[in-house]
Amino acid sequence: MKKVFISYRRKESSGYSRLVYDRLRAAQPDWDIFMDVEGIPVGENWRNVLGARIDSSDIMIVLIGREWLTMTEPNGVRRLDNPDDVTRWEIASALEKKKKLIPVLLEDVPPLAKEELPALLSPLAGMQTLSIRHETFNADLENLIARTTGRGLREKLRWEQGRRALERSKRWSIPAITLLMLVILWVGLLDLFTLETRTTTWSLALADMLFPARLEANVSLVAIPGTFNTHAPSARATYAELISRLTEAGAGAILLDLVFHESRDQDETLSAAFEAAADAGTSVFFGFAELEERKPRAVKILAESAGGLGLVCVGRRLGYTMMMPIAMNYREAESRNEPDRISSLPGIALLGAAGRVSVDSLNPESNSLTLAAGDGRKLQYPISLLERIHATPKGCKAMNPDTQSALILLRLSPLAALRAYDRRIDMNAVLAGQFDGNIIRGRTVIVGLEAPEEEFTVAYGLGPEQRYGYELYADAINTLVTNRIVRPLGVYPQVFLMLAISSLGAWLGIKLLGRPAYFRRLVFAVLMFLYLLLSVYLVAEENLLLHTAYDLFTLTVAYLLFRRFSTKWLV
Repeated sequence: MKKVFISYRRKESSGYSRLVYDRLRAAQPDWDIFMDVEGIPVGENWRNVLGARIDSSDIMIVLIGREWLTMTEPNGVRRLDNPDDVTRWEIASALEKKKKLIPVLLEDVPPLAKEELPALLSPLAGMQTLSIRHETFNADLENLIARTTGRGLREKLRWEQGRRALERSKRWSIPAITLLMLVILWVGLLDLFTLETRTTTWSLALADMLFPARLEANVSLVAIPGTFNTHAPSARATYAELISRLTEAGAGAILLDLVFHESRDQDETLSAAFEAAADAGTSVFFGFAELEERKPRAVKILAESAGGLGLVCVGRRLGYTMMMPIAMNYREAESRNEPDRISSLPGIALLGAAGRVSVDSLNPESNSLTLAAGDGRKLQYPISLLERIHATPKGCKAMNPDTQSALILLRLSPLAALRAYDRRIDMNAVLAGQFDGNIIRGRTVIVGLEAPEEEFTVAYGLGPEQRYGYELYADAINTLVTNRIVRPLGVYPQVFLMLAISSLGAWLGIKLLGRPAYFRRLVFAVLMFLYLLLSVYLVAEENLLLHTAYDLFTLTVAYLLFRRFSTKWLV
């Protein structure tokens, strides 16, 4: 924004000064144009105000009428020769501060001669002047405006037409951009380049690091050493002894991150341990990863004596973020009465969070589960996503293309909290009775194998880290218990958000026109950084997941389009 100071003598050129002032303001409304009768507040020291305005001005327009040079004081002294003359002082101050001066000769006033001026004002005689005459007023004023603003009235008119064209284009471009981006989001175009996956992964990872989740779930972990042979003939007898020890210590529930697909000699021993635990009020659950004859595959005697079976698929990756299934639909074996019945099964994490429940239904409208408790109560659990399976995930044959899964995005607690001395115990310590019973009493105990095949890479903070499968189940239970279920932004809020982002991109495309490239890049970098911070905050505090990659893509497209429009119509 430029600042213009208009210097004139009221007695001879006040009419012209008003016209010049009004036309300049109309031609350049963003500029700060000063004329003394307009710009000096009542009660202010006028000389101080004039001095400050001259100091801050970029251009001084000096209006020179027929009496400007010869006007005298009452005592006969020429005003220009009087050191206290305001006009002389204004011009001398501007010359001293090396301001740009434009002398304007009114009504055929001849050019100034150096010898006619005081020494302080003599540089005026060497400056290029402009003229304004009554007969050619509009053309002369256009010339003055062109010298002052850098463009004439024609250019100003073209600029105004371009501005109006930009306003019209906003009415159709912004909705069109929004619609296009929604279509791209719906088909998942950016997912092909893993952009959405990456932004989602690190938004969650940074949210969990900057706003750490407390491990509030009443869970403990028992680690089966990686050296333990799970296929040994005595393995199930060892599990039976482990369950007995945990039951005696008062475990509230026991979750075995294990599958029992094939019968073994010790099945009756393990089944007896399940039944003894149930008699003591401790529910024991174990896992399944396959269906057999459209039923969970498990050793029959163990399935009948356990408190329930839960799906033990850790989930699919979203980058390094885990989306864990906590329930699944499956098609039951056909019968004469119900040839095509669809039923649901819980995941092992859901059993750990809700106890001995069955899945009544998966509700796509509300993105939630309805659970049936043993006492007939109905429980509602929110989920992140309800997904129809298109390809069987590796290591989880139960989830075939005939099924549907309810997924949650895992919220990770600090690994140190999972492996703390008052949370995690080694299996051998439990079998030897060398543990603090307070770690077990009343808690849900998750038993899992610490072996390389059970390690998963997840994102936490600024980098990936390794966690065991049963540790991920502990985080899944904590996510469910604390109700920190992250959900994507709904359809209608997403539409309004993209409209707002498109409008912002259009505004930037216009406002940043003519700015240096480094400044434009800096503005964009700052905006993207702030938006990423916002997405992290919303995940951490509101459990709301933005489509960050698509939103930033929308901003970029709108900016580039309106930068092109601005270059075409305003430059």
